[in-house]
Amino acid sequence: MKNNKLDNFESFINSKVAEEEVAYNPNDWNDLQQRLDATTSTPFYKKGWFIGGAAAVVIGAASLLIDKPEEKTIKKQPQIVNKVIAQKKISENVILENDFKAKNKELSKIEAPTNVSKIKIKKIKSETKIKEEESTKSLTNHQNQPKETVLSSSLAEEIIVKEEKNEVIKKPNAAFTTQGKLTGCGDLAVVFEAEDQKDVNYLWSFGDGIYSDLKTVTHTFEKPGTYQVELIVQSSLDQSILTKSNYKEEVTVFESPKITILENKYLKKGITTIDFSFVGDKVNQIKWNLGKETKLNSSEVTQQYKKKGVYLVELEAYSIEGCKTKTANTIFIEKDYNLLAPTAFTPNGDGLNDFFLPEALKSTSNPFTMIVQSRTSGVVFETSSSSNLWDGKNYKTGTLCKEGGYVWVVKLKNDKGEIEEYKGVVLITNVDR
Repeated sequence: MKNNKLDNFESFINSKVAEEEVAYNPNDWNDLQQRLDATTSTPFYKKGWFIGGAAAVVIGAASLLIDKPEEKTIKKQPQIVNKVIAQKKISENVILENDFKAKNKELSKIEAPTNVSKIKIKKIKSETKIKEEESTKSLTNHQNQPKETVLSSSLAEEIIVKEEKNEVIKKPNAAFTTQGKLTGCGDLAVVFEAEDQKDVNYLWSFGDGIYSDLKTVTHTFEKPGTYQVELIVQSSLDQSILTKSNYKEEVTVFESPKITILENKYLKKGITTIDFSFVGDKVNQIKWNLGKETKLNSSEVTQQYKKKGVYLVELEAYSIEGCKTKTANTIFIEKDYNLLAPTAFTPNGDGLNDFFLPEALKSTSNPFTMIVQSRTSGVVFETSSSSNLWDGKNYKTGTLCKEGGYVWVVKLKNDKGEIEEYKGVVLITNVDR
């Protein structure tokens, strides 16, 4: 029986001390005194020092309520917690949000949503430490209050609750796909498409200082190099929810050849002649475009210009990856090549400058024809031999032509079998025979 009474007494003391707040009741002390008197012996808990200590504990607990009698009964309204606590590393989230804002300043395109309620995010315990906590008990009726809503950490990372409407907002996903080759030559165009989601803002970083806020975007990489493409998505309902792609897509642009055309201009038998060559880097193949003529993989080419005018010489160079570079030089020819024909002669029989024939025709082996015309008499001379020179006479009449200008026309077949035509005026002077 003593043990039972002791157990009852200790349970009674523990229940009184365990309560956070207790209303003072004098009957409790009387009940304690009666229990002590009913025992047959005087154990340690009936001794004066123990009773005094126990009384001090009970009176001390009761004094807390006596000092504030108006707070004897604590009323708490049931409160449903509609805030979901998201487990995140705050430092990483701040860096990500600052990065998103900084890049958005360069775009100046994304407008912040208006009238959007702020979402409060709290840091929660790890999932292993999460447990249901008992609600505060009423001191008067000891009835249970509603429990606080707590989500596991894995679910808390994915959703958040909007305060006013208890609307669940899913964390956006920063996933994307690509279309087109991710390696190639300059001006490489690649299509990037983010996962289709509602109420989401997008921010692309292409690694070359260019950004975009479109869901699907075609970006052209102009310069050689390797670029890392990243995507950040942001909930338009709550701008604090940011997600960064957990992978970086790499785009590689190969370097194209670097070439410069060199030229050496000179006269060869009276014809303007230019030797073309080049210097370059990363060149695997080359192609020359010389007007009507094309030459492949020749480090040096020679071109003659017989007619005055402006000409364009182009060079295409290809790298081992197939990347092409094209450059050109503009060539200016100031006068026609006219077969080195003299502008005048004196057919007077003095043995000096008595005959006319363009100098180039005297040494050519290519077939040609030449005619000389008078303004009044028509054709006065015709030849197809380099040994048959005009002596100033009309070959129809055999008489010497008068002083003045005569038009000559030469048609020459070149080494390629093409007919070249040359024209000029020769003046007859000092005719005295």
